[in-house]
Amino acid sequence: MKSRNRIVSTIVVAGILAGLFGASPPAQGDTSETQEEILEQDRTLRGLWLGFQDRVAGIRLRAMEEVETGARYDDTNLDWVWTGLSIQGALPLPDPRRGLAVSFSTRVLTPIVRGSTRFVDLPGSPDDPFDPMLDSALRVGGHIGFGRGFGLALGAGLAARHEIGADLKSALAVGGSIALEYRREDWLRVRLGVGMGTGIDRARLAASPVFRMRIRPRPDLWLEVGASGGRIEWAISPRLELSLFGGIDSRRYRLDERGGRLGAGSIEIEKSEVGMGIRARVGRTLRVRGETAVVLGRRISILDEDRRSVDARDTREPSVALRIFIEWRPFRGFGGSQGT
Repeated sequence: MKSRNRIVSTIVVAGILAGLFGASPPAQGDTSETQEEILEQDRTLRGLWLGFQDRVAGIRLRAMEEVETGARYDDTNLDWVWTGLSIQGALPLPDPRRGLAVSFSTRVLTPIVRGSTRFVDLPGSPDDPFDPMLDSALRVGGHIGFGRGFGLALGAGLAARHEIGADLKSALAVGGSIALEYRREDWLRVRLGVGMGTGIDRARLAASPVFRMRIRPRPDLWLEVGASGGRIEWAISPRLELSLFGGIDSRRYRLDERGGRLGAGSIEIEKSEVGMGIRARVGRTLRVRGETAVVLGRRISILDEDRRSVDARDTREPSVALRIFIEWRPFRGFGGSQGT
């Protein structure tokens, strides 16, 4: 068993390191719908994954604030500020082999433009370059255990990403996923499956693979890898945890009607990053986490209403992101815990 654990640990560490340090900046012209679907379904399973970590019952209420600064696109400086709230949890069910998880999140993204505004002065826009944007998602899922550590995980999600003032209905994206799960005692969890969904400005369903693995090679160390990146968590004391993380992200936001060629277009934001964080436990139910990340590359694409590129800019100059999360866990611990 110990030999097998070491082999699995080595494989996972290699995958995580590839996610941490091998994530390359978004490539010029790379707006793959399949990649966007993979990331969206990974986010769906990620929210439900956290809910199921408390196995039978548990709730996480989280507030976050993030500031990213230093991104430069030719003579345009563009900073970003995120403010958000989320709730994640697993609900108690009479049968311990079954579970139900819910995840809801919402955040406001505020762009701050300094220097020249030529890049972000969109055609037909009489207002400032961008209004604040909303990013909200509701995800639900279930788990059915088969015995011997195997189970089936089902998930569905509804997301809306749009500039304030844009048509909400046209900004909706829906998707679902089904995955086979394997759990080995308290040191290994694996999910592998497929997701389907339709995103903003998309008239057809797209399928994508989804994957996530979490392994605990020693009591104070968690390793996790998924479709969009990886994370290493090290508990240096019962109340203090350090982490390394990295990965990629891509999100598309519906813009308000601009008129002209752009019309009811969208903005797509892609980035890759690596970073480190620290989390402290305060009392029995409160967690505070801070993160510092280096954004290795970012690409911003302006798309018209037919999803054709109007303009796109890349930056290879690293920018810095600072984040703080305050998490409250009421009612945690009914039926045991399955992670941190």
